[in-house]
Amino acid sequence: MVMEEGTGGARGDWFWVNRQTGARSLVIGLALESSATATGPYTMETAAEIDPVAKTVTLPQSGQTHFYRLRSSKKAYTLKTPVMSGTNNIVLSYQ
Repeated sequence: MVMEEGTGGARGDWFWVNRQTGARSLVIGLALESSATATGPYTMETAAEIDPVAKTVTLPQSGQTHFYRLRSSKKAYTLKTPVMSGTNNIVLSYQ
């Protein structure tokens, strides 16, 4: 977290750091939401694991059809086709 405060304003930037390369990536608040219908209502998927470096979201498979959306306060993202991983996980890539 980098925080600076000047005369009349303040700013904070939050970064992920790749431990292997030392590269920093700005953290953009992301949340995965799901619904049983395309029109909602949508609720946050608290079990979703978001990897901003790989641009993937991994979550446990639900027994029912779900519609997903990725919310961000900074940028619009597009979810790609879900891929099954292992026996119980779904991996969603985004761009």
